Amino acid sequence: MRTWQRRLLRRPVGVACVGMVCLFGAGWGSLSASSDSFPGTSTPGTSVSQTKAPAGSPIKVFVFVSENNPVLDAPWAFAGARAATDEINAAGGVNGHPVKLTTCNELGNPNAAVHCATQAASGGYAVAFSAGAEFGALEVPILQKAGIPFVTEPISGPELTNPDSFPIANFAMEFAAFGSAAKKAGVSGVFTTLTYSVAAALPLAKLVERGAVAVGFKDGGIVTVSPAAPDYSPTIQRLKDKGSAAVGMVVAPPGAVQAIRAASNVAFQTAWVVDGAPMDPHNMKLLGQLSDGAVVAEVVPPWDATSRYPSLATFNASMKRLSAAGVRGADNPGESAVASWLAIHGIGKVAATIQGSVTASAMTTALRHAHNVDIKGILQWSPGAPGPAAYPRTDNSTVFLAKVANGHNMLVGKVNMYQVLKLK
Repeated sequence: MRTWQRRLLRRPVGVACVGMVCLFGAGWGSLSASSDSFPGTSTPGTSVSQTKAPAGSPIKVFVFVSENNPVLDAPWAFAGARAATDEINAAGGVNGHPVKLTTCNELGNPNAAVHCATQAASGGYAVAFSAGAEFGALEVPILQKAGIPFVTEPISGPELTNPDSFPIANFAMEFAAFGSAAKKAGVSGVFTTLTYSVAAALPLAKLVERGAVAVGFKDGGIVTVSPAAPDYSPTIQRLKDKGSAAVGMVVAPPGAVQAIRAASNVAFQTAWVVDGAPMDPHNMKLLGQLSDGAVVAEVVPPWDATSRYPSLATFNASMKRLSAAGVRGADNPGESAVASWLAIHGIGKVAATIQGSVTASAMTTALRHAHNVDIKGILQWSPGAPGPAAYPRTDNSTVFLAKVANGHNMLVGKVNMYQVLKLK
């Protein structure tokens, strides 16, 4: 489950969310973060093919994670990062230097997140990375003060605007691309947006509307449902009454599964359009044949798009090795896992351009000057390039479009959403 989706489902006291920006206040008790270090060797019990083991000083990467807590448990994101680290070090490291990950668990608590960022600021790390964590808005200023660059999967305002933040992609754009995905899948007519009846959900729902109208759909408006609704039947009837040829879902995966099942009970056929999380391997298994026909928009290609992106076969093999070794989340190689895998490989590619020690200062300079970094033949990453006024820290608005058939994601294209939305 993605961070924004958790927030809509269960937003604790003291957290106020507006769109993708959350403000944190009182209402949290004290809670210490937990941290672990991974020395940059192959995961015990796995069989990564290794060349000469890297013997140089380690490139220290601090990783924010959120696991084993009731607010956000997203182990697959870090599993993807760990898979990339194993691959890099098995190939000899970065110019002979192993990548070493140190994780700190936010535990779904902003105080713990601040503790993590403070730990990162004083530990001599070259770069920090957010693997599916949720408190980037609090962490960015602490890291900036310490001079540590922050590579992110952005979900907060500071992550998309701070000069020391280097997003791997713009995750907001996958919602804007729902209409483009439906159109590419051959759908036309009325496009309706389904979201939760909470204020925090509306900005993303409106972004879905805007993107659908931009590519020629008739706007069916926004239909809301309570996050705690036990029965989606009335909601499905409202969608049906609107003649919805496509429904973009700004809901958490359990809500998406509930809606699709409720629609099948009344023979309501529509093109369900979602981001990557509701159609990850776990949820596709829950839905079975009901997932067929769903349309997916995500900022990375799906894990099973190996014919178009052969490097994903390496990703899948690494995740299987980790899963066999008992690493949590490695059995669910969805969008967050792929994004984290690509991000760590991107960090490695940028670090390889540095002459001398890979320090935070050197890494920041290298990131600011990096353009068109090829990451596994999948992403062209330009962390130093400016984006449009609304998203100044990322020029990457590419969204991959897929349609589910026979339990697999079939790529149907990709789209530059800044061009679709005419953002400058």
